[in-house]
Amino acid sequence: MFTRISNPRYLNDTSTTTQDYILNDVNTALTGITLATSWSQTTYDYTIFGDTVIIDLYGTLSYNIFSQSIGTIYSESLHYQVIIDINTGQAISISAI
Repeated sequence: MFTRISNPRYLNDTSTTTQDYILNDVNTALTGITLATSWSQTTYDYTIFGDTVIIDLYGTLSYNIFSQSIGTIYSESLHYQVIIDINTGQAISISAI
């Protein structure tokens, strides 16, 4: 899964910090060989905890059959958690919850 974080919003109060990294929107997509699967991000939340931001991503992963227009045969709701250092912009961890 690919996660793109874009569009500026400072995570800390810009009057009291020199933070270079910002968060405004989180978009996810499947990458690689994704035959017969699809991903739909439903929402995300984030929490600032010290020098980290914890981003909770929610979405639906669907498994599809294209033969005779059967369509989706199984879907599951997924929750991923991404922890990012707000001083460096580097991911600390990414995990399925």
